[in-house]
Amino acid sequence: MLDMGASFAAESRYRLSLAAGAFESAKKLLLQNPNIPIETRGKLFEATVSPTLFNLALWQPEGKQWQHLADGYSRQVRRLLGREIKGKSIFHLPTPVGHVITKCRPLEILAFRARVSLLLSLVKAAPPTLWGMLQEEGQWILQARRDLEKLVGKDEDKWPAVSSATWPEWWHLLKESPMKVKRAVARRMNSDFEAYQKKEIGNICLWALQRDLQQRQGTQDSTPRWSCRMCDKPFGTRAALGVHFFAVEFWSTARLEDHLRASKRCVDSMTAQGVQTGEVKPGYGSRHRRKESKEHYTPAPPKGLGSYVGVAAAADWNEWERTLYKDLSEDLLTDDFPDAKDYATSRIAKVINQYPLYPEEIDKVVQTLVEETQQVQQTVRQWSDGQYEAVGHGLLHVRRPPPEGNVQNIDNKISTYQEFKEQIDTFSWQRAIDGGDDDYGTPEKVFKLDVNWEAAWFSRSKTLSAAAVAEDLHTLLPPCLLDAWRQYLGGAKVRVSAPDSFWAHDLARPFVRFKALCKH
Repeated sequence: MLDMGASFAAESRYRLSLAAGAFESAKKLLLQNPNIPIETRGKLFEATVSPTLFNLALWQPEGKQWQHLADGYSRQVRRLLGREIKGKSIFHLPTPVGHVITKCRPLEILAFRARVSLLLSLVKAAPPTLWGMLQEEGQWILQARRDLEKLVGKDEDKWPAVSSATWPEWWHLLKESPMKVKRAVARRMNSDFEAYQKKEIGNICLWALQRDLQQRQGTQDSTPRWSCRMCDKPFGTRAALGVHFFAVEFWSTARLEDHLRASKRCVDSMTAQGVQTGEVKPGYGSRHRRKESKEHYTPAPPKGLGSYVGVAAAADWNEWERTLYKDLSEDLLTDDFPDAKDYATSRIAKVINQYPLYPEEIDKVVQTLVEETQQVQQTVRQWSDGQYEAVGHGLLHVRRPPPEGNVQNIDNKISTYQEFKEQIDTFSWQRAIDGGDDDYGTPEKVFKLDVNWEAAWFSRSKTLSAAAVAEDLHTLLPPCLLDAWRQYLGGAKVRVSAPDSFWAHDLARPFVRFKALCKH
């Protein structure tokens, strides 16, 4: 495998494929065996899957490819929860939850141990030429120095200073007392993993609260909502609506055959209605069927048929737009068109809801009809004053889906966990949490945290099951804060009384406004 740019992209993919293969080989018997405790399976994972990344010591813990490798490893750790978490919800679970529940350490911590271990081996057996090459390259030596600084930590009185002048002391220490260094590495890994768990649990709690705010503000979002009028089903993006159109509303001959092959009820219904074809289509796997499918999905190249003489406004409309325009025009020109605005709106919407069109396509047709109805009314007075007003009102109000509907399934650009971590230090909770004149209101309840809140919170979070966390990330919050937050989302006026240690913690950011409500 050649990596001419030394980007490690191919190496990252190769190592992750080895890790996935190792997981698959041990999945049924060990790693996803529900009879084995989850923490034991985590240890088995580190013994069977982690060794496939045996060259971690060569990696620099930074950059795109390192992040790809670390994220891929964390996803493999999350697979340990496959028996506890059913369905697709496991894929929506932040990967740090897998490390917290299984007690598998993240790749950054394993890489720290690997680099120190390699440094011990280099001190023991590396030739001078290799040391010269490492000094010339510089980056690995710099990372090794950072690792030694992390190893020393706050125990500066027990270790030599980390500097160029004290390297001879370190060289003799690494060569003559490797077990002392390894024990220190193990202690450091445990403390780093403890800090990692606390930090990630807090960040996940903040992310869950931010998602609540985004969902609550979603109905006020100015971005257009994409909706299938035929199914009355909203979607968060145009791409999702396009997928829905292709999967549900648009049918090709081949797709219809596939559907009828698996649906006896539809076949019986079509047979009862006398719907038949006069020819037998090519069978599955045949050359003619492949040819027909290819011709159907591959449009022919454009061919000029004459000189350009100008195109009418509706010439670029598709078949559905032209059909909608025709049906709406016929409906609007009927003599019995209602003069009640609500009835006129529902009547126009009923016609529009028969066609799978994007919002901008509906806007295009409706705008054309608005202009034409004005011209018709000015020239021949097709409608009475009440009918004309109802026509204008109806066309205006059907251009976008109504605010009602199953809006809870719409994802109004809710940030992912990784996106939230990138903006966690700059996100303004004060601006996101509306307070209004709550400072002068009477709170319904005061929620109190005791002095030992952090220890109790961390201990409780480690005992939660994977299924409970996957179902609701809010369970990671302290129960007192969870109750206060739910009361706030319900519209109640709340305040939180807590010790100074809480207000200095990152978890207090969403609750600072509630502290301001306290009156002493």
